[in-house]
Amino acid sequence: MQSFPFMGELNRLHKELGLQMVAVNLDEETQEAEVFLAKARPEFTVAADPQRQCAKDFAVEAMPSSNLIDRKGRLRHIHKGFRPSEVEELRSVLKQLLDEPAS
Repeated sequence: MQSFPFMGELNRLHKELGLQMVAVNLDEETQEAEVFLAKARPEFTVAADPQRQCAKDFAVEAMPSSNLIDRKGRLRHIHKGFRPSEVEELRSVLKQLLDEPAS
């Protein structure tokens, strides 16, 4: 819940530079997901993955986890959990990736 406002801010500030923010909800019960999303009110895409295949594919070890994928589709950074003290590190890594050329 704490990460959603920060992720929404990043999405607003950087989507015109090519940022595509996608959260993956792993709740098996859709009602639980709906209650959470009604409270969190995300400003970015939230995909449902009740079979948790995405978490398996990315070997997710902590929730939330952020996987930063560059413009070429390569996984470049994994951040486990969310702590306000690490926000600037995430901003820095994201800026570095967004500053890279598209081709």
